[in-house]
Amino acid sequence: MIEPPKEPSKLIRLALKDLEACQKDKDYIIRMSGWHYPVEGKCHVCLAGAVISQTLGGKKEVDLFPNCFPLPWASALWALDFFRRGAIEHGLLHLNILLDSERSSKVPRYVSMPLYPSPLEPMDEENRADRIEKFMQEMNKLVDLLESHGL
Repeated sequence: MIEPPKEPSKLIRLALKDLEACQKDKDYIIRMSGWHYPVEGKCHVCLAGAVISQTLGGKKEVDLFPNCFPLPWASALWALDFFRRGAIEHGLLHLNILLDSERSSKVPRYVSMPLYPSPLEPMDEENRADRIEKFMQEMNKLVDLLESHGL
């Protein structure tokens, strides 16, 4: 099994790539309320669940979560869950990254992140697509922020 990226920005980029792959696959449903779980022939995944599926090779018919994986990956998956919520400090802590005093004053502990729309929410497809786009844009902004501080 490969090791997870050490830098949080690279980990998030990997997760976004995996999420896009799941978005294109009709056997997946993106639902941020669970990790990686089968329901009626479809696999529901969150951001970290997309990594479980695409990078870690999780089978679509198996219920999986971070503690099913060795520690480096379990911590990385938990970090992704915090990052998608905007909880930067908690995500970094799961990766054993403590900010020095200089970076601590420049990297926010928390940023507001839009919610990825649940497939159960009633809304028209245009609104759903806009909300997904906004989520992806804000996650990419978070990556840029982290990269700008060497993370």
